[in-house]
Amino acid sequence: MNPRATFWICLFLVAAKGAVQIWFERLNRRYLLGHASAIPEAFRGVMDDATYAKSVEYTLANSGLRQVEVAWDGVVLGAALASGGLPWAFGWFNQHLGGSAWSLALCLFATGLVLSLASLPLEYYDQFRLEERFGFNTMTRKLWWLAACRTRVAAKAWPSRVPAARLTSSSIRRSWDSSRSSR
Repeated sequence: MNPRATFWICLFLVAAKGAVQIWFERLNRRYLLGHASAIPEAFRGVMDDATYAKSVEYTLANSGLRQVEVAWDGVVLGAALASGGLPWAFGWFNQHLGGSAWSLALCLFATGLVLSLASLPLEYYDQFRLEERFGFNTMTRKLWWLAACRTRVAAKAWPSRVPAARLTSSSIRRSWDSSRSSR
């Protein structure tokens, strides 16, 4: 397939994903606003009017932030696709670490980690501005930074190990099959 066509298809899919996510957020917001005047039957004995009003206000604020996050993630991913940074990173890893499955997995891990750093300011705002405003924040900044680092490393390490293990096992299997067939 033509690389230019692939680029535009990928960019379209990123935009479509973002548009659908924002549409769902707005749909949820509309539903919430339509039912914000009274506590739903299922919650009547569980919370009072003030608590319900606070939860509605928090959900609306959180929904607005989610829409900004979705748009920002789309912009970051679009910029990564359009800038040539992904092919450059692939070429750098291939040149310096070789074309092994493990170096390609490391490239995938590093690229995902770098791209995930762009969402840190919005996550920080969510935790220490939005949740504090509603009294939900129970986390210290040090603990938040540790959790953010751990989450990024764990989330990016797992998907990058799977292709490496699959590629390594398939290359071992091919070597084994070729050595057995040459006997």
